[in-house]
Amino acid sequence: MLKLNYYYRQILIILFSLSVIACGFQLRGEGSKFLMPPNWKKFALITSNPQSEFIRQVVMVFQTAEVKWETTSSADHVLTLKPAKLSTHFQSLNSKARPSEIELTLTSYISISNKDGVEILPEIKIYVRRRINNDPANATGVNEQINLITSEMRRQLAENILLRVSTLAHSAKTE
Repeated sequence: MLKLNYYYRQILIILFSLSVIACGFQLRGEGSKFLMPPNWKKFALITSNPQSEFIRQVVMVFQTAEVKWETTSSADHVLTLKPAKLSTHFQSLNSKARPSEIELTLTSYISISNKDGVEILPEIKIYVRRRINNDPANATGVNEQINLITSEMRRQLAENILLRVSTLAHSAKTE
């Protein structure tokens, strides 16, 4: 009887672990992929539209990685960021020749130079793609869904930029 309870407990633990993993749960520790080395904590931002929602997302995401925003003269690195552009493409049509699936792509270009003006990362394209189902009968709902997904895409694009900069910072640290 004692062995049977032991096996039941082990099976329950395994089933619970699998169910937690299946729902996408994962632990996030102190060693975050977004942490920046100490010599990469002072950035200046150069952009054509500093008041846009995308730029605010980038600033906020970098601040969560303990990056301080400085002036160009006092910063260790300069991040040049072009405005994010949203493009839509129709992926498939329904029986009435109306779009049934839409692909949204949010794109921006970044480059990084050090305080002496030497380019560390030449201009690269960073983008996020999402696909949504379109219901032509519910145009208002689809527009609201696109607005919601676009705001999520801005945050994800900002995180992708931080991840790219963090990867560059950690690779430069080891060299």
